[in-house]
Amino acid sequence: MNIDDVPSNPPHTAINEKEEKTLEYELRDAAIIDMVKKFKDHPYVQRAIINQSSTINIRRAKDPINTLQQFELLSAKDEKELFGYIEKGIVLYKSGINLDNLSETEMQTVLDLVASRQTIYITNLRLAIHYSNRYKYLQSGAMTFDDIVEESIIGLGEAISRFNISMGNKFSTFAVNYIKKQITRSIGNQSRQIRLPMHRHQKFLKIRQCVKGLESSLDREPTDDEIVSYIEENVNEKMTSDEYHALMKDGKTDLISLNKKISPSDSDSQELMDFIKDNADLNSDIDTMINEESRQGEINQIINRSGINDRTKMIIGLYFGLNPEAIGNITVETSNGTQITYEQAFLVMKTWKKSTLERISSLLGITRERVRQIKLSGLIRIQNHALKQ
Repeated sequence: MNIDDVPSNPPHTAINEKEEKTLEYELRDAAIIDMVKKFKDHPYVQRAIINQSSTINIRRAKDPINTLQQFELLSAKDEKELFGYIEKGIVLYKSGINLDNLSETEMQTVLDLVASRQTIYITNLRLAIHYSNRYKYLQSGAMTFDDIVEESIIGLGEAISRFNISMGNKFSTFAVNYIKKQITRSIGNQSRQIRLPMHRHQKFLKIRQCVKGLESSLDREPTDDEIVSYIEENVNEKMTSDEYHALMKDGKTDLISLNKKISPSDSDSQELMDFIKDNADLNSDIDTMINEESRQGEINQIINRSGINDRTKMIIGLYFGLNPEAIGNITVETSNGTQITYEQAFLVMKTWKKSTLERISSLLGITRERVRQIKLSGLIRIQNHALKQ
């Protein structure tokens, strides 16, 4: 086989395509957001669409679905025309225009984009609110119905940015997936203090909805066997009674603050923690300090006895956030010839916001991949030395 026939870096092709697609979506979002923020109050846009203040009133309306009936739904022809304006505006934005210095033709293209986006947004609000009502039963103290509506509207905005009219799909069909995804993710992230994995949270929501439907049809609380049978028939999910109870327990479990007052109406009421016995020793703080110092000393001995060099020590210490006491007083020369101590590097790391490997690579002047390789080889040497002892 000729070596020229082998494709270069085949494993990375899918990743690169995914990254390019993500960057494309981000650029589209940025283009639309920039232009809408700058020109949404322009008289041309105000004449073309309903004022944005109407949207705020719609959100606060007692019957928002009926309020939105005054806005006619867009036909397929209208959608194609409006999204065509949006695509033209995005192409213009990508060309590097200055929004503060537009020609007459450029200004018209930008205003058409803003007016089209706002028209699509307002005429499809009923879709977002309709699906918000489907999740109304999940509202709680942390996630109210107004919050669910807001998340559905965010999902609608994301769908507008990502919709491609050339695919031949109807926009409402495309937008439903983004609205549902935004609502379920926000409920999973915000309605609980301890977050469940998203797939398990969605499974909990699906089964909980099935149980509510069964309760409504039976007009009583169903038994465990009835629930399990109903789930198998309607969700195609085989589940025992124990698995059902475990899932519902995970989904419903929430934390109670130890500072919660026994009588919320009484400002002088005792807190829950006042009734919990404290078994901590009076000298617990001193014991903790002694144990911490001992642990740092043990880590220092393990690292030093493994025989790794100072640069490897510094990379491992910075990666795992080890205190200077655990690594010791070491100095490493960076790629530009300057000397840096571990204590200095440790303090610098706390001020940066990049990922850990990127921080270390920037600090020492070497590539991120090289940092990963040094860290891995150092950990292997430490592990092998520990196994020999």
